[in-house]
Amino acid sequence: MGSTGKDADFNFISDANAISYDYRFPNRNVSAFAENIFYIGDKLSVTPGVRFEYIKTTADGFYGTITRDLAGNIINSASTTEYRTNGRQFVLGGIGISYKPVDQLDIYGNLSQNYRSITFTDMRIANPSSVIDPNMQDEKGYSLDLGIRSTQTTLYNFDVSAFYLNYNNRIGEVQFYDANDRVLRRRGNIGQAVIMGLESYAEGDFLRLANPANTNLSGVVFANVAVIHSTYKASEIAGVVGNQVEFVPNLNLKSGIRLGYKNLKGSFQYTHLSNQFSDATNATEGGVSAVLGLIPAYTILDASLSYQFTRFRLEGSLNNLTNAVYFTRRATGYPGPGILPPTAGVFI
Repeated sequence: MGSTGKDADFNFISDANAISYDYRFPNRNVSAFAENIFYIGDKLSVTPGVRFEYIKTTADGFYGTITRDLAGNIINSASTTEYRTNGRQFVLGGIGISYKPVDQLDIYGNLSQNYRSITFTDMRIANPSSVIDPNMQDEKGYSLDLGIRSTQTTLYNFDVSAFYLNYNNRIGEVQFYDANDRVLRRRGNIGQAVIMGLESYAEGDFLRLANPANTNLSGVVFANVAVIHSTYKASEIAGVVGNQVEFVPNLNLKSGIRLGYKNLKGSFQYTHLSNQFSDATNATEGGVSAVLGLIPAYTILDASLSYQFTRFRLEGSLNNLTNAVYFTRRATGYPGPGILPPTAGVFI
């Protein structure tokens, strides 16, 4: 805890009775991996790999409750000492394949196991509106992708890939009501989550392609598009199976144009994100705290301009040209709880 004053005071409070929790999380992580590239002819290569991981997480500290009177004075302070440790070891494997029919083209594919370890920072919270599942387990699964991309090119580049991501015991949050009809959220293992889609990036200097001799003029059109389908395939929690995975928009689009003439350069970018959910139940409203609920789709237009002098560069940008009102996330703690709007303005 810190000061509640208006001044810039970054010191912790000195009253030990006013500290509701204090923890240390000393973690140990040891890993070893090996991989090798096998070339089969001049165009095909296969890269298998294996990785061993040992992880030990520890939580050492205390948590408690503080009761204050109407004047804000502490009338009771209770704390509970806690020491928890968890060690585990595992082996992850994967393989990648690359085929180059010509020098400027690469067809690739990858299959690998994935793993997401929980830490005790996941298991300890100080927010009264949250509940943590004490039996939370690490996430495990696998990922697969197949794509094609350009290599050794200067006036154009592209990368198009399809992917499939499977996570068992995915960690997330669900909304529920307690015995007093309060809206709470529970963090734990939700179930099997499958995320699949198509990611693509492409850019080309159409002015240089049309007139390669004119090196002073440049006009690059670019686009980065991700079309994603996500769903919970299995879950022991009622009302979750078939829902969209939280914080995974169906469409993520960024496109624009970059123009340049000698030392003068300008850019214009269009960004669009579709609706996102903030919990596994796909709740559209989260009560007065605004911690859970829908993150509505938003569209943003940005522009920038710069000029390069001999020894310095002058640049400026104007974000959110249409003055769109939107927010990007819902925070459970500082500086929340609630929605977090982005910052926008003119920068010189």
